[in-house]
Amino acid sequence: MAKKWDAYYELKKHGSNAERKINKNIQDSLNKKEIIELASLYSNQLAPQIKRNQDLVETLSIALNFPTKRDIANIAKMTVQLEEKLDKLDETLATLFQQNPQINMPKNTTSTDDRKKRLRKILQTFLTSEINAYETRNFK
Repeated sequence: MAKKWDAYYELKKHGSNAERKINKNIQDSLNKKEIIELASLYSNQLAPQIKRNQDLVETLSIALNFPTKRDIANIAKMTVQLEEKLDKLDETLATLFQQNPQINMPKNTTSTDDRKKRLRKILQTFLTSEINAYETRNFK
């Protein structure tokens, strides 16, 4: 019995061979020093144009009110800085609560008057401790 001719198999085989040859030619041409130098020369000429285009997009983004890549990068940096500051604030509050156990009051007080009283007590405790520290430093 004769083998059935499969057009798709033949097409795949020839396509794979052609792809392999094209990739080899591309690799061989990219490894040539002259092509690398030529690409470097053009990239040095294109860099100022790309920078100018980015600046134009920045200017247009203000008028059209859309964010640019730089805007998003700046937001990402600010977010990281904010997270770091919040972590420091959290650590400071944790040490403050550990050093002053009288600050830890019951958490079931939710009225505004109770919150004001708690805040007043916290501030008084903090201020008296600061005044005492100041007096012991300066009047020894």
